[in-house]
Amino acid sequence: MIEFAKIYGEWNNYYGNHTYQKLINAACYYGYNFDELTHDSLENVKATLVVYNALKKKLPPYVWMSTQLLNKEKEVIFESDDVTEVIDKAKELFGQCERNMINNHIKSGLNFEHFIC
Repeated sequence: MIEFAKIYGEWNNYYGNHTYQKLINAACYYGYNFDELTHDSLENVKATLVVYNALKKKLPPYVWMSTQLLNKEKEVIFESDDVTEVIDKAKELFGQCERNMINNHIKSGLNFEHFIC
């Protein structure tokens, strides 16, 4: 994963080089969604293929979209990649969920949509 370490860019001052990254970091960076079996050999082969092709094609990082339902203290109380599930949960918990409750922001290169109720 030497090639990916340079792309990921985490510098190790002690060794004077980029820190090697695990396959799971590289695969997630390029948008591979593990089927909850990160130590399964077939999943590792699939993830390796995704990373290999992404490196070969010099693809940019994948932008993960997640929708979170936050309380007023900005603690995550529910999260899903399906916005309708989050809206339903907000209605269940708070009796309402309107479009003006949505705030977009960028954090650590990831795009999150937050519902603050």
